[in-house]
Amino acid sequence: MNTLHKYWNNGIFPINDLHQNRQPYFIDKFNTYCAVGYLIKMSGKDAIAREIHDKQNYSYLFDINHPQLMDWAFKSGLTLGELALIQPTYGGEMPPVLMEMHYNNVGTDVNEYIEVKQGNYTVTFDQVLFYNQSSMLYKTLPISQMQNFVGGNYYYTFPSNESFSDAGYIELKNGSGLVCTITYSSTSVTVAQVAWINSTKTYNVGESESTTVGNSLGFTGFYAGTSWNLIPGPNSMGAINPGASFPTPITLSKFDYSINNKKINLAWETVSEINNNYFSIEKSSDGINFQAIGKVNGAGTSNSIKQYSFVDDKPAYINQYRLKQVDFDGKFTTSKILFVKVQMANPLSIVSNPVKKQLQVQVNLETAKAGSLSIFDFMGRKIKTFNAINGLQNLDVQTLTTGKYLLQLTTKEGQAFNQQFIKAE
Repeated sequence: MNTLHKYWNNGIFPINDLHQNRQPYFIDKFNTYCAVGYLIKMSGKDAIAREIHDKQNYSYLFDINHPQLMDWAFKSGLTLGELALIQPTYGGEMPPVLMEMHYNNVGTDVNEYIEVKQGNYTVTFDQVLFYNQSSMLYKTLPISQMQNFVGGNYYYTFPSNESFSDAGYIELKNGSGLVCTITYSSTSVTVAQVAWINSTKTYNVGESESTTVGNSLGFTGFYAGTSWNLIPGPNSMGAINPGASFPTPITLSKFDYSINNKKINLAWETVSEINNNYFSIEKSSDGINFQAIGKVNGAGTSNSIKQYSFVDDKPAYINQYRLKQVDFDGKFTTSKILFVKVQMANPLSIVSNPVKKQLQVQVNLETAKAGSLSIFDFMGRKIKTFNAINGLQNLDVQTLTTGKYLLQLTTKEGQAFNQQFIKAE
């Protein structure tokens, strides 16, 4: 809270300069850790937090594909889902949107300006280019020269010695190229979202010398494809226009699992859907590389509760699941990750016990998953290690001193199974 108060007093909040489309930082420039970063630091593993800061400085955990984060969580007895409860989340993907523009007025042009809402996730803008009706570039405006307000809104007011052309077009660009083109005149405005599939629309409205002082053209409505309306209305620089909303493709209210007879039952629920074609159920063992294991059709567009389920009847010991929600136009978003461990019956058994020379063991596990066999004394010291194979296996223990020992099978997935034996004279 003290840090937030410092931000408030300074009027500055952390912005991710390294990855402008991902906010906030895992560790910011004030050396403030996010919640999970702080837990890692306090556990004595600050080097892990610092490496995440150096390579993937995000705060949204499911954007971080870092093996040491997964390893730390596993050893701490936590899942990413549990950790995510104390971390911020993001809304759906959205490209930059021209929120308002004011380029004409009664008599002498006054208060000319443009306002853009920054995109999130993968599509952003970093400069605005202005062209007149003869396609001549007359102004290049970097985002650094625009004023930034809450909610990712940027606006720029033309000074008295500059003029916003009464007709022409505007380009929003980023380091990858053109994001959006807005062509305007006194009678119409056409918006072409280059970075957004099939999103070009012409509005039969524009500003002229009869436009009332204090009014501007502004987008209102829901951001979903091309469902915006462009209307003249009161200026609202630095704030989302009245009636404007940015819903996600789906509102996921639940994503959970249950285990029944060694099968994992995934269940999720939405309270609203927009343009939702289907869900792809994806699975991973490391939280980085995911593969689709199933598909469930979505509800298209819906404002009622919808429930979905899928059964994985061949789970491993460690399973990580996510939902990939796919729109009809091919755009997609991904959910949080569920971390699920499935305990199995002990595949390790000892055939002869006590034993003098050869310890005969049975491993009922595929050799590709078997891993290793280790012998520990009752002080916890590892004495011997063998490669494990499926089936019967003889282990040479004749050099062991008389006493009790622990035999541990460690699978290649990291699961451990134990049996005790006695070394006889």
